[in-house]
Amino acid sequence: MSYEALVSDGELSVTLYSYGDLHDLTKEELYLCVLVEIICEHFDVVEVAAVFAVVLGAPMLGTRVKPKGTIPGTSLASVIGREFLNVKMKKRLPTLVGYLPLRVRHTSHLGAFVGRWLPFLSVPVVAYDLVAIQIKTTLRYNTLVQPQDRINDTTLGTLG
Repeated sequence: MSYEALVSDGELSVTLYSYGDLHDLTKEELYLCVLVEIICEHFDVVEVAAVFAVVLGAPMLGTRVKPKGTIPGTSLASVIGREFLNVKMKKRLPTLVGYLPLRVRHTSHLGAFVGRWLPFLSVPVVAYDLVAIQIKTTLRYNTLVQPQDRINDTTLGTLG
């Protein structure tokens, strides 16, 4: 990692950085390079599965005509759950449906229950990933740049 300052008319105008094989990067471009590298280092099977689970939980498939006030469509997670867990329960189980506002609906089908809960159980994993990536990126970026280009403690809080 190296950096050089460009001087025009005796005044410091911009500092350019090098990162690996990349040269003449602005501080914003450097931050983006670090972000991409951290994302590639961070994600493994668990994180990818969590992102897919959230996407699969979106009601994007057409379905039968539903009563007024229900959410139109169904999710791929619910369809897959119903297919692989085709079990009728004696008791109706509570599930969450929708995004904002969330609504509680009950189902006696085990597959629908699993399919409806899967995306909501994955949200904390995705939230953790976003926070962890942001913190790691900012900390690494701050070690690479000159003091005036660092993201300061008021932005990062007590983590920097």
